Amino acid sequence: MINSSITFRRQNRRGRNLVGGIVILAIIGFMIYLGFDSDPGVEILLRARTETTKIFVRSVVVPPLKRYLGDMGELPSTTEGLTALLLAPANKHEKWKGPYLEVSPPDRMPIDPWLHDYVYRFPGMHNKDSYDIFSCGPDGIAGTDDDIGNWKPAR
Repeated sequence: MINSSITFRRQNRRGRNLVGGIVILAIIGFMIYLGFDSDPGVEILLRARTETTKIFVRSVVVPPLKRYLGDMGELPSTTEGLTALLLAPANKHEKWKGPYLEVSPPDRMPIDPWLHDYVYRFPGMHNKDSYDIFSCGPDGIAGTDDDIGNWKPAR
């Protein structure tokens, strides 16, 4: 009889701990929701996405493109795109020593924080003697003011 009352108390305590944990998770979730719903939270998130994109287009892709240029003697064409860093372009298997960029999955370029593909152009429209690589930004449309690229912003 004593054992059954001890077992009941332990099970009851576990049940209260579980309910308490769920309540705490719900409160945390609600606080996160309020934080992202307010203007400062959205602004911080947008700034983080923008900075991440700047790092990718101005730093992360540069060394792989330089290695590709060194091996191939030319940059990938606009048609070949950044995929040429992951997979050998048609008729160029002999010189290609990639992959030049390690990604997962290995045959798919990373996407920007707004879930769009990065755009690569060679020769570039902004960098006439080189390449342009950019994100179309939050609106997902190329050629608008929110594009984030490897060129110097107009002053």
